Amino acid sequence: MRTLALLLLAGLLPAAALAQEWCSAPICARLEGTDVIRIRAPGRLELTFTKREGFGQEVYDLQADPGKLHDLSAGVEENGILWTKIEQVGDGASYFANNATSLEVLEASGARVRVRHGGQHHTYGLPGMPWNDLGFTQTFTVYATGEAYVDYALIASRDIQLYHFDLIVKSTGAWGPYGQSGAANEAHCVGASGLSVPYQETASPFAMVSSNGSHYFADMLMAMYSGVHNGSYWNEGYQDLDFRCGLFIQDFNPTLATGTSHLPLMLRIAQDMNDAAAGSEYANAYQSPDLAFGVLQGVKVFDDAGDRDGDGFNESEGTYVLRRQPGQPVEFELHAGVPRANPVFKILAWNQPVPPVVYVDDILKLVGTNVYASNASGTLIVQLPGEYAEDVRVRVEGEPVEVPALPALGGVLLAGALVASGARRIRRS
Repeated sequence: MRTLALLLLAGLLPAAALAQEWCSAPICARLEGTDVIRIRAPGRLELTFTKREGFGQEVYDLQADPGKLHDLSAGVEENGILWTKIEQVGDGASYFANNATSLEVLEASGARVRVRHGGQHHTYGLPGMPWNDLGFTQTFTVYATGEAYVDYALIASRDIQLYHFDLIVKSTGAWGPYGQSGAANEAHCVGASGLSVPYQETASPFAMVSSNGSHYFADMLMAMYSGVHNGSYWNEGYQDLDFRCGLFIQDFNPTLATGTSHLPLMLRIAQDMNDAAAGSEYANAYQSPDLAFGVLQGVKVFDDAGDRDGDGFNESEGTYVLRRQPGQPVEFELHAGVPRANPVFKILAWNQPVPPVVYVDDILKLVGTNVYASNASGTLIVQLPGEYAEDVRVRVEGEPVEVPALPALGGVLLAGALVASGARRIRRS
């Protein structure tokens, strides 16, 4: 801390360094008091997860707005960027998944963050009236590349006849079609058929708020794991307060059964989703995981918690899952029949430190630079940032990588060369 202060006084570090001081990993989370979790991916995004409004009560695009001058979240207090509206037959009121009674950080390993909140009831308004027959938990698995995979559990104490169930991605209205800021008229809702409202032949697996070039506002995608859906809210909201793009969810119609029902979905916050093709790229990869995902060394896992359809892809966390065999490397192949963006792999029974490198198509990639990886209680998480339009083979070795001893300057130059062009691993006989 003293060294940092001296550097700031000497003008060698910008004052903004203090704001990032608490997070030096690709992504971090911290509990602030009992009611707020702050999540930060340096240089990409920062948001808060609260009991009051849930995920995204505040949202900042650090890539374009490093000073956090422009909150992307909605001004209306109902939910964060993921808004639930659910109504039973004969009630006449819509209830929201907010005012949670529990909030916790489940994992903050460096490559990803897992957070959860829950309540014994949905509520009408803030704090509003409780709907005691329907509780909830929402578990979010968030990656530094902007994806957040959601397990939304609805907990019903009786069978409930649903009148409607909407999920809506909701951002600030200051950049919506009725806003009065400098970014007015730049936001719009996008589905699989473009700007058309999703309905029957144009039904969509996703709804996206896109700014199409606004200076400091990221785009926000909500993609469902299964099915196509008609639109609910579309290019709607309150002037300067919120902007809404939503879908009617038919998964539980006509009856939400007694017990716990799970709805998986994906959110993504980034600057690179400006049209239907870009939204479809992420939605398609989520809805069509690689069922032929090949494990060459290790064992493919079909019963990981969160993999509710037993296909080897955990839709609640966005990971392909395998188990390491004792003392062996792990090697696997991901197929790109559908292009894969920022794929993540979950390796159970790792029980070793995070390796310094990972081999991708026999090219050495530095962990922390070309690859994100972390160890969460014996489970290794590996993410490959970027888009993969061709099949990719990955090898993770447990033993240390031997690098020739070099003078300090030589080591720096070697690291730079590896980052710039990669280094082919020596094949073993």
